Amino acid sequence: AELHKKIYLTCKKSNVDFYIMYGATEASPRMSIFKDVSNRKIFNSIGKPISNYKLIIRSNNKIIKDPFVEGDIYFQGGNIFGGYAKNFKDLSTFKKLNYYKSGDIGYFDENYNYYISSRKSRFIKIKGVRINLDEAEKKLKKELNMKFIILNNDEKFILFYEGTNNKINVDKKE
Repeated sequence: AELHKKIYLTCKKSNVDFYIMYGATEASPRMSIFKDVSNRKIFNSIGKPISNYKLIIRSNNKIIKDPFVEGDIYFQGGNIFGGYAKNFKDLSTFKKLNYYKSGDIGYFDENYNYYISSRKSRFIKIKGVRINLDEAEKKLKKELNMKFIILNNDEKFILFYEGTNNKINVDKKE
C-alpha cells in the first residue's frame, strides 16, 4: 500500500494515470485492475476482475459471498493456461481449465474490490504449529517497530531484521 501510494502521488504530480493490476502468467497475465485513477483513497486493493472474468474467494470448498472473509483466490476466465507444447501435436492435448487457483489468500470489500492478504506458500508448520509468515512479520513490526523478513525451508524459519531494539535478544547461530 505504501509503495502504491508513493507511485500514485508521483504520477499524479505529472498528470499520469496509475493503474494497479494483478495477474499471473498462467492467466495470460492480467486478472484484475484497479481503475480508480482520479481520486484514489484505497492503495492496497488489486481492484476488480477484468471484464468478462471472475475472481472468486473460496474457503473449505465453499464460495465466500460475504465481504472481508479470507480465503483462497481463484480466477475464472477463458485465458487460463492449458499446458506446454513441445510440438504441433501437443496443441491438441491442451486442457480447458474452468479456474486457476492463484496460491494467494485474500478477500473482497463491500464494493467488490479485491485484496491480497497473504500467499499460501508463506506458511510453515513447525512441530505441529502452523505459522503465517506474513502475519508474523506484521506482528513483529508492530510490536518492536522494526522491519522483519522471514524465510523458510519447511524445517525452520530464518528471521532477518533491520534496526536495533533492546527487546530483542538473539542467539546468533549459523
